[in-house]
Amino acid sequence: MRGTFAKDGMKLMMAAAAMGFMLFVTGGVSAKAVDVIPNNEKPSRTGADGKQYEYENFGNYIAALLETNDELTFQSGKEYTLPYSIKIPKGRNITINAEGATIYITKGAISNADDNKKTGGYGAIAGLTINGGTWKSVDSKGGITSAFKIAQGKNITLKNMTIECANAGSHSVEIVACKDVLIENCKITPLGSSNGKEEQLQIDLASPATAGDVLEGKGLDGSTCQNVQIIKCEVTGNRGIGINADVKNAKGAGKKDRGKYQNKYHKNITISDCIITGNKAEGLMAYNIIGLKVTGNTIISKASAKKANYSSGIHALNQGSGNKMTVTIQNNTVEGGKQAIFVGSNGAKIKKATVTNNTVTNHSKNAVVAVVGCKSQKVKGNK
Repeated sequence: MRGTFAKDGMKLMMAAAAMGFMLFVTGGVSAKAVDVIPNNEKPSRTGADGKQYEYENFGNYIAALLETNDELTFQSGKEYTLPYSIKIPKGRNITINAEGATIYITKGAISNADDNKKTGGYGAIAGLTINGGTWKSVDSKGGITSAFKIAQGKNITLKNMTIECANAGSHSVEIVACKDVLIENCKITPLGSSNGKEEQLQIDLASPATAGDVLEGKGLDGSTCQNVQIIKCEVTGNRGIGINADVKNAKGAGKKDRGKYQNKYHKNITISDCIITGNKAEGLMAYNIIGLKVTGNTIISKASAKKANYSSGIHALNQGSGNKMTVTIQNNTVEGGKQAIFVGSNGAKIKKATVTNNTVTNHSKNAVVAVVGCKSQKVKGNK
C-alpha cells in the first residue's frame, strides 16, 4: 500500500533533564538516527518529556523526527508518501538513508527549511547526504516544479538514487549555489511530456531570474556552485543536464533583475562516466564555468538540427564579460543535431578550451565539432 506511517526504530526515551541541559548549552541536537515508519502504520515519536506523540500528518511526523535526529532511514522494502518536501534545517548535517525504499512525492521531496532561504553564501545547509531510494511523483505526468531544491549549502551528496519526479518541462533536481557537491550513480528521468527545453538536473546560481522560486531576499546574492562532481549517472530529459547562467533574456524575474549576475561563474564542475540524453534540446548545456571537465561520457541530443546550438550534444558557452571560462572535453562519445560539440561565447572570449579524442556524430552538414571565440584552444583527435 502506498505510503505507510513511520516506525520509530530507535524507540528513543530521552533523559529529559540531560537533553534539556545539552540543548541549552549547545543550542543544537546530538547526532541521532531513527527509522521512519510507513504511513499505513500509526506513526509516533517519543518526546523530550518521555511521552508518546501520535501524528496523523506524515509531514509533521518527519519534521518532528528532524527536531532531534540527524539521520533518518526509510526502511528497505517499505513504501512512503510525502505530502510535502522534507525541509532541511539550517546548520545541521543531515543523512537520509533510503536504499530499497520507495518514496512517493506529492508536493516536493527535499527543500531548504523556510527559515534558511535568505541566508546567502553557503551557510544554509551544513551537510546533506541522501543514499538510495526510488523517489517518484504520485502524478503520472510528473510535478511542474523541482522536486529536489537544495540551495546555498555545502557537503551535499546524492547517490544510488532513482528519481522520477518532474514533468519533462521541469527539473527533478535543482542544485542552487552549493559547494562540494557529489551526485553519483543516480538515474534521473522525467514523467509526462512537454515541448520545453528544461533540464532534469540543473546546476544553478542564486539570482532572481533563475532561482526566485527557491530563494528570497538576501539569499538571491548571485552565489554560484563550486566543486561539483556528477559521476556514473544516467540523466534523461528534454535537456539532460543544464548548468545555468543569469543571462539578460532569462525568464522568471522582473526585467530589471534579468542579467544582474551575468558575470558570475561557477567553479570546478566535473561530469564523468555518465549517460546523458536530451530529447528536445542539448544533452549537456554548460554556461559560465571556470574549470569545466567533461570526460568519458556518452552524451546525446535527439533535437533537430533546426534548433541550432540547442541541438548540440554538448553546448558550452561563455555568457559573461570576463576571459575566465575554461573547458576540457575529452574521451566522450557525443551525438548532436547541428553539432555534436559546440564551444563558444556570447560575451568575452573563453580563456582556454581543450576538445580532444572524442567520438562525434551530427545530423547536419555543419562541422561536427565547432570551437569558436577562444583565446586559446586545442582541438584534435575527434573522429
